[in-house]
Amino acid sequence: MVVSALSAGGSDGGPRLVARSKETGEELGSIDLPTGAIGTPMTYMVNGKQHIALAIGGRPPEMISFTLPN
Repeated sequence: MVVSALSAGGSDGGPRLVARSKETGEELGSIDLPTGAIGTPMTYMVNGKQHIALAIGGRPPEMISFTLPN
């Protein structure tokens, strides 16, 4: 899986986080972000469950994390 943060393309025209298949490029899922990304998405595992974290802009900036479905 490849994860990227887009500055536009969300349901309201704003930023979104997109996951794509490494093999086909097919979009596997996406989620609107509350504000633009200011960092590169990263992934990590906790108790066998994969998470994706991303720093987003704003005042103050925030770190958000999403859990992938089983």
